[in-house]
Formats: sequence, structure tokens, C-alpha cells
Amino acid sequence: MSYAPQLLLSAMFAVLLLASGGAGHAQDTRIGLIRDIYAGRAEPNDTFAPSFLQQVPAAQVEAITRQMRTDFGPIEQISQTEGGFEILTRSHRLSVRISVDADGLVTGLRFFEPEARTASLAETVEAIAGLAEDVSVLVALDGERLHALRADDPLAVGSAFKLAVAKVLADRIAAGDLAMDDVVRLEDAHRSLPTGFLADFPDGAPVTIQTAASIMIGYSGNMATDLLMDVVGRDAVAEALGTEFVLTTREFFALKGDETLADRYLAADDAGIKAGIAAQAATGPLPEPADLPAHQPGIEWDVPATRLCELLAVEGLDEVFAVNRGPVAAGAWQDIRYKGGSETGVLNFSARMVAADGTEACAVVTLNDAEPIDLNRAVGLYTRLTRQLADEIGD
Repeated sequence: MSYAPQLLLSAMFAVLLLASGGAGHAQDTRIGLIRDIYAGRAEPNDTFAPSFLQQVPAAQVEAITRQMRTDFGPIEQISQTEGGFEILTRSHRLSVRISVDADGLVTGLRFFEPEARTASLAETVEAIAGLAEDVSVLVALDGERLHALRADDPLAVGSAFKLAVAKVLADRIAAGDLAMDDVVRLEDAHRSLPTGFLADFPDGAPVTIQTAASIMIGYSGNMATDLLMDVVGRDAVAEALGTEFVLTTREFFALKGDETLADRYLAADDAGIKAGIAAQAATGPLPEPADLPAHQPGIEWDVPATRLCELLAVEGLDEVFAVNRGPVAAGAWQDIRYKGGSETGVLNFSARMVAADGTEACAVVTLNDAEPIDLNRAVGLYTRLTRQLADEIGD
């Protein structure tokens, strides 16, 4: 689980602003602009409106497109689609939206998540299996497994463990014990490394449960997660995960920042002892994000893909899951519930999707490795997998 906001896409795909502006120029003009921008041939002052460059500097545009050329290769084809344009390279498909003003200058540009160009669902799963040393995949339709690779093995999933917090919260709300408009208060013990929007809130700040849940799921907020774990009960979260003990995010970061306590935690073979060591770590100062080591097996949230699919099936919290649909193929599904997780050496993508005919699908991919994992490649393959899964229903 990264200390930064959870990576659903590489930053480069969400960067370029969508701004209001006319799109009344010919299709070929906009295609030419996309081609030149992607290829790094565009002269900034002759291509972008001043309002655009004030918010996205030319150097940032060039850095993004240079990385895209490295990851995806040159453009083979650009075509217009119902919602914008589509770039095809040899290996990927990218959706693009562009708007221009009356002078033909770009006022808005956005590259959406890449999608790998694999020929079949089986080929996509095979490619995913080669992304990391330890890989778990579960692809199911209406509970029937289409593809499964170590689906019952617990691997580190980062922030995807927060699905268990959401599940327990939904159960408590359904039972009438809690309500979304209930107000809870932040405490110093909830302070974690700053993902989400609560890092600058003072101790004692009132927060509704709906706000906390939306930040936890939609923005992977760690403080919101620890707050809700207090509210719903930590033992209940552990039970939902199928484990004896579950770390808070503050404990996770504190252990990773304290080598001595981390070693003691890893050596402990009793859940109660582990809990005590984690609690001791949480009383100390949090490390600087730059000092955090990569994935340390045993200091994480290890959850099998099958359990994540079960957690995604929880009823309620529709408004919370609507905040972030993740790198699921846009337009392919009527309803999406998504949560992922990441830290260096860990990636997880978990989604429950419902097709127009009511068919329910679950797609979980977990990647663990001692080295950094290729995020762009993983995102592209996961997006492709979710589109091909939708095509399976259509066929």
C-alpha cells in the first residue's frame, strides 16, 4: 500500500486537464493534434491555449507523452469514437478526449487508461501471470470460475484489505447499529501517512461515516480506514478477512519504519504477540515516506482472491463504490465495485461488475514481487481482461 493515493492508473493517464472549450473543429484537425502531441512534435505555444499551459506546463505534457511512447510505442492508427478518439499502437489501445477553442488551440486533453491488445481472455491471463514472481488470478461469471491461478492462496493485496472494513460497515448499517449520517471523530491514533483528505484535519474533527467510507474506498484514505476500523471493531474486520489479526494502516507504516520491531513482529508466531508489537510500533513517530522499504512479506494484508470476491459481493454502500470505478473497461458494465492496492512490489486489482443482463462477474488480480512491478503493463492487461470478460457475456 503506497503512502501516496492508491494508484489506479499511472499518473500520466489522469494528468492532462479536461477544460471547457469548443470542439467545433474538423475531426482531422483534432486527429492531427493528437498525433503530434503524442509524438512529441507539437510546439506548445502553437498547440495549447494559455489557460491549459497555466495548469499543465509544457514540460509535464512532454514527460507524459515521452513515457507513453516508451511504454506503448508509436501510433499505428487514430480513429474517432462516440466519446472521443482512440489510439492504436502495436501493443495497446488508448482512449483520448480533446477539446479546442475557436483558434484551434487545445483547451482540454485527457488520455484514459491503456488497454493491452491481447487476442483472448486466456492470452490476457497468461500475460498477467508473467508480470511478477507470485501471481493470483480469479475470473468468474455468476460464481463459476473461468480462469483461476492460485486463487485460494493468500498474497499481499495492499489497500484492497479495506474491502473487509467496508463489508463489516455495511453489515452494521444493515443491522441498524450505524447509519451513514452518523458522526464520528478523528483522534491522534488515526493519523497515518497521508492518503485521502483527512491529513490536515485537527484532532476531534467530526466526520460522517459516509464521508469516511467514501474517502477510504474512493481515494484509499488511510486515516479514514483506521477511523472506521475503530468504529466497526477491529476483530470483526479480521474475521471478514479470515485472519486472526489485522494491522491498521498506521501500524503497517510504523512497523516498516522500525527495523527492530519489524523483525520481532515477523518472528512472532502468535497473533496476540504480533498485536502487541504492532501497537507498540504505532505509539512512535511515523517514518518519512521516502524512507519506507519495499514490500516485506509478512508485514502486509495477505488475502486470497476468493475472499476478495466474497467481500465485493456485499450489499449496500452503492454511493461509496460509485466514487471510483478503477481501471475497469469503460462502458462495458452497468455497475462496478472496485478496490485495488499497491506498494512497491505489490499490486492488486479487484472488481465486481454487473452486465446489462444481470450477469455478475468478479475479476481479481494480485501481483507480488521483490522488485517493482510494471504498473502500466498491469493496468493495461487488467483493463483488457475486464473488457474481454464483458465480451464473454455478449457472446
